[in-house]
Amino acid sequence: MGSERVQALVGGAFVGLLIAASLRWFFGDVAVWLGPPFDSWLVWLAAGAVVAAGLALYSVFEEERRTRDFQRAAPPGLTYAARVERDALGVHAEQPLFAGWAGGANHLTGSFDGEPVVVVDYTTETSDGEGRCTRHTATAILLDGTDLPAFHLAPAGGLTLFFDWVGLGGVTFAVPDGTPPVDVAGIESFNERYRVHGGPAAAAVVLATGEATRPEQEVAIRRRFTAEVLRYLAGHPGWSIASDGRSLAFCRDGRTIAPARLGEVLREVVEIVRTLRAAPPAEPGRELPPASGRRSAPLARIVGGFVGVFAGFLLAGVGGMVLLSQLGVGRLPELVLVTFFFGLPILGAILGGFLGVQVGPWFVPRPAPAKARPLGQPTGSDAVARKHVGSLVVELPPRGLLRGNGFFLAFVVVWTVLVGFFVAIFVPELVAGQVRVQGVPEWVAPWAGPLFLLPFVAVGIGSIVGAVYNARRSATVAVHGGSLTLRETTLFGTTETRWPAGGVRAVHAGGLVPGMVIAADPPVRVLTYRSRDEVTWLAGLVRKELGLDASMD
Repeated sequence: MGSERVQALVGGAFVGLLIAASLRWFFGDVAVWLGPPFDSWLVWLAAGAVVAAGLALYSVFEEERRTRDFQRAAPPGLTYAARVERDALGVHAEQPLFAGWAGGANHLTGSFDGEPVVVVDYTTETSDGEGRCTRHTATAILLDGTDLPAFHLAPAGGLTLFFDWVGLGGVTFAVPDGTPPVDVAGIESFNERYRVHGGPAAAAVVLATGEATRPEQEVAIRRRFTAEVLRYLAGHPGWSIASDGRSLAFCRDGRTIAPARLGEVLREVVEIVRTLRAAPPAEPGRELPPASGRRSAPLARIVGGFVGVFAGFLLAGVGGMVLLSQLGVGRLPELVLVTFFFGLPILGAILGGFLGVQVGPWFVPRPAPAKARPLGQPTGSDAVARKHVGSLVVELPPRGLLRGNGFFLAFVVVWTVLVGFFVAIFVPELVAGQVRVQGVPEWVAPWAGPLFLLPFVAVGIGSIVGAVYNARRSATVAVHGGSLTLRETTLFGTTETRWPAGGVRAVHAGGLVPGMVIAADPPVRVLTYRSRDEVTWLAGLVRKELGLDASMD
């Protein structure tokens, strides 16, 4: 028996003894209840040692089998080595994925289909700072990356929504006007399956630096990742690709690759590399534009769910305690007390989470596909302008809860919380017929309580409706054949106003009062809820399309 097997056998048996002893002590009463032989310490220790030693030996046997299969499956042109040190990887040794290197095995090096290739099973070790270590083994395929920019491509995963939310989601790609349908599907599929950054996309790196991609890196990535490249990568999901400008590293789902699939996987990797190199870079100014509003609805559901759970738990818990205090704790059965104390907060959290998930998407703009920005469009504007022969269409999507309300949202939150707490305290007293006035319980007529609460609750409900109204209103401005059309959509429906050709004398941004002024019969001021810079830009587009002189303003 080899030394590795002996070490595995002894180490596994020792760990099994410790685990078995801990389990026997923890479940001692259950073991005694089961009776012989389950109450015997010797049985527990023997079973733990045998099972753990068997698992350790199985792990060694599997590693030996993988080594044999890997050696047999090595394609022609590649040389096999059972072990390798990190320094022996040359320019590939500085790849970020090798941080925490603990060992390398099943090393292949040589040429595959005319490309220099290195294959290695690498093991990394991370510590939590308290003496506990985690080891992970995966297969990396390394190639020359001198012709490519530095980037890190990774499958969209669990932290994707969070990084998108805080603005560190990496380089995004939108679909410009006139894109062929096959490329439209490819770009959208890539955005769903991958994220690309200008450097290591590890969570710790992104959070520590506050920046996942520098501007110069984004320019290089956007020129290289054309619609053709995105379409091809979308058809090969599951890859993590890291480039530092010299080395190119491929990993498949962060796992080891089965030896039987080694040739197939190497062919796919070489094809991806050649596609990245062969695709002509986009000309300056012709790169795919960045996407905006990606995944806002799913993110809003997650945030809304968390807020709903917290608010429901808090309100139901406070309401339950207030109600118990009014009903009298000593007069209630124990089952009722337990139900109120535990059941109401849990029920409130469930209902709040459900409502939050449903209502969350109402408060964010609909994720419209970003278009190439017309010249002069102000930074921060989410308008989408489409210019065609003889016509102009500008869509102004909903601004969302925060941008659509500003300080009014703070008033809504404060007012709703204060009124909610007041109602939670006042209603139980009203039901019991003992409202406290200056600390003295007094009887209040049934109609007086609701009448007193009505204006406060009405203001709260009206404020909430107003906040949702501001968050969801949108507009479309269209110019066609000399006529101007404004279509506005709110919670209460859609209205459309049309000015015929020649009916508009001037269009300009408002002065002290925000909005866009349309000088017609009669003159009107519209879009008062959009920013001044955006309205000024929009008025210029409309004025130019209608052929109006700016001096007429």
